[in-house]
Amino acid sequence: MKILKNPCFFMFTAGIILMLFPLSEYVKSTSTSKWNSVEGIITHSELIKEYRKTYHNDKTIRYKYFIEYRYEINSITYESTYISFRKVEPKTVTAMYPKNSNVIVFYNPQKLSESVLQHSTKVLILDKLFAMSLFLIVFSIICYILLFHKKSGL
Repeated sequence: MKILKNPCFFMFTAGIILMLFPLSEYVKSTSTSKWNSVEGIITHSELIKEYRKTYHNDKTIRYKYFIEYRYEINSITYESTYISFRKVEPKTVTAMYPKNSNVIVFYNPQKLSESVLQHSTKVLILDKLFAMSLFLIVFSIICYILLFHKKSGL
């Protein structure tokens, strides 16, 4: 039970758990390349400008988008707002998908209501969470080696 008291064990475990989230998104995003496609239409396209105050009371501008589209499969209409399972630039997205434009919608054949407008085929998205989990795993291994060498007198 000494391993449970070791802080290196907790860092390693936390790193593994944190890594599961970006890896599950990666699996989901690459699966879209196997999804079926159908024609759809953009029903709403808006670039939203948000003003935020920073820690020093400076104003910053952040852009978000709201894109909604509709598609039909087997005479059933579906609506969605998902563009991709990876991050996309708001200004680019709203320019690519203006209201009332026709689009190709990629939908999950097992769950017809799940859809995207863009395939996500990047090899691995190294986002902040993945990088942090990788750091925790590497740091915990180094920590364990250093503690092991210290205790064994090597």
